[in-house]
Amino acid sequence: MANDIVIGSTLRTNINVIKRTTQAFETISERLATGKIVNSAIDNPQNFFAAKSLDNRAADFNRRLDQIGQSLSLIREAAIGTESIGNMLDQSEAIIMDSLEKFQAGEEDGALIEVDVFTTPVDLRTRILEALPVVYFPLDGNGANIITDVGVGTFNVDNIGPVGLTPVIGALENGASAGGALYSNNASSSVQFDGIDDRVALSDNSLVNLVAQPNRTVELVFNADTVAGRQILYEEGDETSGYTIYIDNGDVRVTAEDDDGAFTFSDIDLSAPIVAGQTYHVSFVYSATENRFDGYLNGARMNGTGLASVNGEPFPGHPGDVHIGGGDDGVQFHDGDAISGNPFHFQGRISDVAIYNHVLSDEEILTHARSLGDIIVPRIENQEYNSIRSQIDQLTQDAAYRGVNLLNGESTRVSFNENGSTGLDIEGEILSSNGLALLDLEFISENNMRIMLDAITEAKTKVRSFGQTLQNNLTILQTRQNFTTTLIDTHSAGSDDLTVSDQNEDGAELLALETRLSLATTALSLGAKNNQAIGNSIAGGIEV
Repeated sequence: MANDIVIGSTLRTNINVIKRTTQAFETISERLATGKIVNSAIDNPQNFFAAKSLDNRAADFNRRLDQIGQSLSLIREAAIGTESIGNMLDQSEAIIMDSLEKFQAGEEDGALIEVDVFTTPVDLRTRILEALPVVYFPLDGNGANIITDVGVGTFNVDNIGPVGLTPVIGALENGASAGGALYSNNASSSVQFDGIDDRVALSDNSLVNLVAQPNRTVELVFNADTVAGRQILYEEGDETSGYTIYIDNGDVRVTAEDDDGAFTFSDIDLSAPIVAGQTYHVSFVYSATENRFDGYLNGARMNGTGLASVNGEPFPGHPGDVHIGGGDDGVQFHDGDAISGNPFHFQGRISDVAIYNHVLSDEEILTHARSLGDIIVPRIENQEYNSIRSQIDQLTQDAAYRGVNLLNGESTRVSFNENGSTGLDIEGEILSSNGLALLDLEFISENNMRIMLDAITEAKTKVRSFGQTLQNNLTILQTRQNFTTTLIDTHSAGSDDLTVSDQNEDGAELLALETRLSLATTALSLGAKNNQAIGNSIAGGIEV
């Protein structure tokens, strides 16, 4: 075509050389800029994807390396806390030893203080069942089942007596009604007695009245609407032998008499003052084994007149009736035997009547009395020991690292590879004062303090064992940290072997390309000038 431009072969060759040289120049420049001979799949697909896989795995292990590093910090913090707790245990041991030495020497210990402890005890019903009564009437006001009992070996409350024996039945006479709870600690309702004709009559039974018993304990809870006159709470027996718990013009009295044996006793009289509208726990203990008769009000022994010795005689079996809330002919009082047809009905509420054919100790009776509600109990404590226990608890709470607290029993897992199939489970321990079972006994006896020292010895063993476990885990993590670092380096080096260029070679090649490009450009320029000169000569010839 007329408009086509014709380039000579020399110029075309120079142009192609410049183009190829420029492309090579750009490739080498990219290698020098990135340091890689393979920068994309176009450069070398096989090496590119192989290197990419190695880089990805190295990156995964890098993330695991970060987790390992954080886990090392977690363990180091726990180890520091464990060491500190061990030091505190040493200090607490020294404190108890000092108190023990002063106690043995009879010296005053300035670290000991008396404190009032507010506590909710185990409820009375549980205490009664633990003490194994032969008969238990909760008197809980549950309609037809208002009177229930427990026999030997059975602890249900459905009028089921001991196996092989006739159960003790409580007959509710004249319609006593359900009353409110008499105490605050897990109490059910009670039975309201009207003071006119209500009472509960127990059936004759070898567990209670038909067979001689060397030991007997009776307890009940009551709240009197009035304390005037004489009102029977519990009675069994007749004119010859019997026990009675009753109200007598502002006092609650317990009395016992036995005129039926070779070694008789009469008119044992124990009493304590009471007021209307207040709940009381009252009990008595008869023991031929210990040769005593004792009465208790709210766990404290009553004052008495007359003999309290029972001459070592078992209390005889008798056909006399057993009643709650009223009496019958032959009731024993401190000032006479028969009641002359007056049943002396109680006006108020009664619950938790329990009869035992064994002796409850003074401590058990006091525990039962205190189980009616929250109580304040004085304690002798060592304030320095208390401070150490408190500091151990605070240190345990403060030992968390990024939300994980190994000293509070929490656990974590450290993964070592990219899919988490290998790793280390780090288990915590509860190293608080409760977790270490540091006992909080009163500093009132050598035995208590030695028990606390034994507990501290066990706690130190536990702390040291956990500290050793932490050190083992620390060693494992440090080893895995070094291994993972080496693994990352190995994968990165493998990737570099597939993709990294030789900078010296690339620099020399770039210099050669620059020279080649310069020569090609000069050749192209000379060729262009030569063509221009030829053109000018041809144009001059035509003009001539």
